Amino acid sequence: LQAIDKNGTTRSYAYELDTNLDASATRNWNGGEGFDPIDSFSGTFDGNGNEISDLYIDRPNTNNVGLFGSTGSSGSVSNVHLENVSVEGGNDVGALVGHNQGTIAGSSATGNVTGRNRVGGLIGQLGSATVSNSYADVTVDANDWVGGFVGKMTTGGADITGSFARGNVSGNSIVG
Repeated sequence: LQAIDKNGTTRSYAYELDTNLDASATRNWNGGEGFDPIDSFSGTFDGNGNEISDLYIDRPNTNNVGLFGSTGSSGSVSNVHLENVSVEGGNDVGALVGHNQGTIAGSSATGNVTGRNRVGGLIGQLGSATVSNSYADVTVDANDWVGGFVGKMTTGGADITGSFARGNVSGNSIVG
């Protein structure tokens, strides 16, 4: 999973998760910072309904934090379930995607997400993108632009359908 972020070419490939994945070992990776978010993802990732459990990311001074730090407009993430995540970042932080410009479908997250600004249970910042049939059951804590599902959604171009959030959300301003 971590090798997807090797270079620009590997970030554009198609991937499938064939089994559940225990990511608890990520707690000890990278000097305690955990999993290194997959950035600038432009490929497809199909979780096939499988679960990634106990993903750990502790990068409070890093922006674009989540399993996928950022996705481009051609990026697609579907059918993956994140269970019991612990994700901490700076700005644009979500359990699944920090800054999403692509497509997300049939995906979910449970656990805890914290950051500074534009922090959401599933997606930190949502640009011109499509999200469908997904949910977050996450405790979210941040300063500004905080949401149970999405921290901040840019105006125009984004489409969310058949999705929901539940869980505790706290912040200083612009909290939903």
